[in-house]
Amino acid sequence: MAYAHMLHREPEWVGGVTRELAARVDVPVYPSIEVKESYRSEELTGAFFESALESALQPPSRGVVFWSWPPLAEQEAKQEILEHHGS
Repeated sequence: MAYAHMLHREPEWVGGVTRELAARVDVPVYPSIEVKESYRSEELTGAFFESALESALQPPSRGVVFWSWPPLAEQEAKQEILEHHGS
């Protein structure tokens, strides 16, 4: 779980966490990113989501997991971001 928004981190932080974990384990790493804000009042914007997604998909990542599905199903703009990235 690389929840950059929740932890007040930049979205690029996700890629660093993924690389660090992948260097320590012998199994595929699939980072999980947030779709909607949680534990914060500040909106998790489409731009933040897209940056976190791009970071999460950088090698050695093997894919990405979204937390959680219902907010993604409700947010057409974020669905379009996924379509743009071929996810």
